[in-house]
Amino acid sequence: MPERAVDFRCRLFYYVFSIQPSSAKPRRVRTKLFREGCLPTVKRTGTLLAKEPGLRAIIAGEEHPYVRCIIADLNDPTRHFECRVLDKDDLPVAVGEPVTVEIIRAITDRRSGQVRFDCRLTQ
Repeated sequence: MPERAVDFRCRLFYYVFSIQPSSAKPRRVRTKLFREGCLPTVKRTGTLLAKEPGLRAIIAGEEHPYVRCIIADLNDPTRHFECRVLDKDDLPVAVGEPVTVEIIRAITDRRSGQVRFDCRLTQ
């Protein structure tokens, strides 16, 4: 699809979903725009330090397989982040190799002060 058509579609979606009266309107607008590909995605690249394959979780009422990973940031290897790579039973990447993930959602644990990410593996 040409760049101009995508831009028009994004502006149209924003207009249509921003005029709906709702208490959760800003969140719904942002979610809809993200699903339509109108908002940029966040990708993180780093070295895979550890992985736990074959785990399962119930997300939005559906059971999804996932892999729990710890990834060292590419720019600052001392900074690690924990993520769940959704809809994968195992990663085709070995420990110690570079990996790139697309962040879907950030989850904050207020008691421990940690942030975890739900991600998808990018090819």
